[in-house]
Amino acid sequence: MLRRQLTETQIRNAKAQDTAFKLVEPGGLSLLVKPSGAKLWRYRFTLHSSESMLALGRNPDVSLKRARELHQEARKLVASGISPVHHKQQEKLSIVGAVASTWQEVTNGRLRASTATQRDREIKNDLLPKLRLWQRR
Repeated sequence: MLRRQLTETQIRNAKAQDTAFKLVEPGGLSLLVKPSGAKLWRYRFTLHSSESMLALGRNPDVSLKRARELHQEARKLVASGISPVHHKQQEKLSIVGAVASTWQEVTNGRLRASTATQRDREIKNDLLPKLRLWQRR
């Protein structure tokens, strides 16, 4: 069976039903339509013999064109042997680390050296490890 690409009209006309259903495109991209009316972009992929799913966003916040772009980026990662889910998580963690670092630089000048050292230690030993654990849920 040959699958066709989704159109904006199909997406716009997809109405909520009693059970969730999917509008599927070739390559693993799909639009999940929930009974609540939410339309969610998903990418299903197989990597290292295990199937996974990456959430790409909510329609209309993420358009069909943008969902296809995100899908292509994720497919490139899978082709390279990298999980797009883990890649996305690592990006978020690096942003949090950068924000914490910038915040420290800005505020450490107003603190005693011992207080700044203690705060650095708390971020390194308490905050960042907890974010990594939270992220794996």
